[in-house]
Amino acid sequence: MKTNLVLGIDVSKSELDFAEMADSLKQQGCIDNKLRCIKKHLSQYDKDTVRIVFEPTGTYSDKLEQVLIEMGFVYHRVNPSQSHHFALSIGVVNKTDRQAAITLAKMGKALDLPIYHPPSQSVKKRKGLLKALANLVTEQERYKNRLHAEIQLVQPDNDLVSLYQDLIKIYEDKITNLQKKLVDQEDSKFQANKKLGMSVCGIGEVNAVWLLTFTNNLENFDVDKRVVKFLGLAPSSHRSGTSVNKKYGVNKSCAGKIKGNLFMGAKSAIRFNPACKDLYQRLRNKGKNYYQAMIAVMGKLVRQFFAVVKSGVSFDKEYHLKFQKI
Repeated sequence: MKTNLVLGIDVSKSELDFAEMADSLKQQGCIDNKLRCIKKHLSQYDKDTVRIVFEPTGTYSDKLEQVLIEMGFVYHRVNPSQSHHFALSIGVVNKTDRQAAITLAKMGKALDLPIYHPPSQSVKKRKGLLKALANLVTEQERYKNRLHAEIQLVQPDNDLVSLYQDLIKIYEDKITNLQKKLVDQEDSKFQANKKLGMSVCGIGEVNAVWLLTFTNNLENFDVDKRVVKFLGLAPSSHRSGTSVNKKYGVNKSCAGKIKGNLFMGAKSAIRFNPACKDLYQRLRNKGKNYYQAMIAVMGKLVRQFFAVVKSGVSFDKEYHLKFQKI
């Protein structure tokens, strides 16, 4: 696609600061974060020759993204860490909304950013349902713990016991209804990918559903390492010469619920998935602690999941043996 112009947009609750970048900064300004204003402003651009760059900011960027999809614009979503480090690399030290828009425009002009493929409405709804389901399960466990604590008393309060039991039952019904709705949201492609993903030893239905939902069926990923990084399973380090060698562990990105699910899957994988079992034992023999080895196994599971879904071929437990030296 021939790109003549990059439009950087900094999103806030009530306003969108924008900056146009061609060979140099052309124009900048600010519009209200309202559907009507966004459509009016973007209608002056040719969707075939302009690219949009912005940072997603939860619900505040939803209106912008909806308009971009409706009008057919090519756009790029960058995370705050990316734009922050790019700003530092070009000597930007002050952070304002106007400057952020300029930085995003320069970033789009200088870098070959991946085009973002937005999820379908069914995927977006499934993601919302999954988050709601996780919250309900957490709340239910909280009341189960309170009930357990109450009945351990010598003289438990029967009114509180009854209240907690009623609340637990209400949450149970809500959880069951949400689980049914999640199944109803699965289209044929999602079901096929879920079946492939579940062929990996250590990936059950819960892990498959969460991974496919939060990666948009892996649509925005072309290599497995990017998925591992997106899920916050990639170790980070800082090395320079012989005097600097710092390790920071894994990054904190993505939903903690996914990591929790994958950790439980990894516990199964080190028993029944030969490649994961070999990796775990090798790292432990090298002196890595339990959690370091388990994080590596979680990353291995994600790469195996990526491979079977992208290839359309079910998991082969003995596949890794083909590459071992005799």
